[in-house]
Amino acid sequence: MDVTHDDLPIGPEDKSRYDRLLDRIGSSKMPLGISDDDLVPRDYPKTCYKIINNEIDESLSRRNGGLENKLIYNNYLTFYIEMDLPQCLLLAGLFIQPEMKIK
Repeated sequence: MDVTHDDLPIGPEDKSRYDRLLDRIGSSKMPLGISDDDLVPRDYPKTCYKIINNEIDESLSRRNGGLENKLIYNNYLTFYIEMDLPQCLLLAGLFIQPEMKIK
């Protein structure tokens, strides 16, 4: 899934940031309530975080289905690195059984 951000200027004839992201990931993966305001460089990592977490949740839901041995995703670290373009969003987590979750 390509959710990279580009800073191409948007002219009147160009697509909005929302439409460009929609073209990349498809409408089924676009989180509810997202608008162009959520896709400015400052807020874009939060939007990517939502997209990635939604994908993880959906995949786990399909995987777990009727299985007795269910897994959950536990996100431990989230880093946003902004030194030069491209910016980087780094997520680190584990797929574990619910009883293994560290509180």
